[in-house]
Amino acid sequence: MNGWAKSRFPVDRFTAPIVARKFKEMTNLSRYRDGAAVRRERLLMIVAYVKQHPGVLINRIQSHMSMNTGLSPKTTARYVKELCEGGMLVIEGLGFAVPRKAG
Repeated sequence: MNGWAKSRFPVDRFTAPIVARKFKEMTNLSRYRDGAAVRRERLLMIVAYVKQHPGVLINRIQSHMSMNTGLSPKTTARYVKELCEGGMLVIEGLGFAVPRKAG
């Protein structure tokens, strides 16, 4: 065994079960978080940001999503385009806004 494996997973009889249990819990957390859940979270984050800042430009949305989620500007632009096509966002002037409810 190399030094990394020894330091990562101690062989001590007291700490080994604790480390193994924590590692198992970490892997179980990621199993239930599929791509659709992450995508939905990001789309809702874009809508919430535009709702807070009406008339925001695409550059600000891209930098906000890049800083908070690590999303690339190209993917953010695709998400914004999809939200516009779905009617969740509208273009007002030069920026984006959440549409007002009819009635």
